[in-house]
Amino acid sequence: MKSIKVVGISLTSLAAIMLGGCAGAEPIESDEALDAQVTAEKETTEVAAALKAPSPEESSSVSDASATAAYSTHCATGRIASIANNLPIRWEPFVDSPPFTTAQKGYQYNCVQNSYALGDRYTACGVSNANGWILIDFGGGDIGFTYMTCVKDV
Repeated sequence: MKSIKVVGISLTSLAAIMLGGCAGAEPIESDEALDAQVTAEKETTEVAAALKAPSPEESSSVSDASATAAYSTHCATGRIASIANNLPIRWEPFVDSPPFTTAQKGYQYNCVQNSYALGDRYTACGVSNANGWILIDFGGGDIGFTYMTCVKDV
């Protein structure tokens, strides 16, 4: 049985998602392991930003440059837009899960704010071996999952 890990969501919302879109799924790690992974991901992001940041001689005295993802990392605004054509929105965060619907570039959806799921790994929209999935809220208890790397916050 495949498992998912949902990050940044209330227990009530998680229960609704688990009952509605992912019946029977179980978390794959403890809270401590999840905290450690989030810390490691933050450190990786900080290292990547440092590698891409200009040297002190190149940086402006007004502000420093920082690296940001060209895609949504956790549905910060509660609304996302597809940056790809034929983007599958699936019932579960697994590449073999049946599609709920398909989005075209520019289509916008409500998403579960400040949340994402870790599921199957995929290569999409210029990112290899990703496993982050954005939760799309269709209302009425219907939750879809799509590739985090192929949507942006709007």
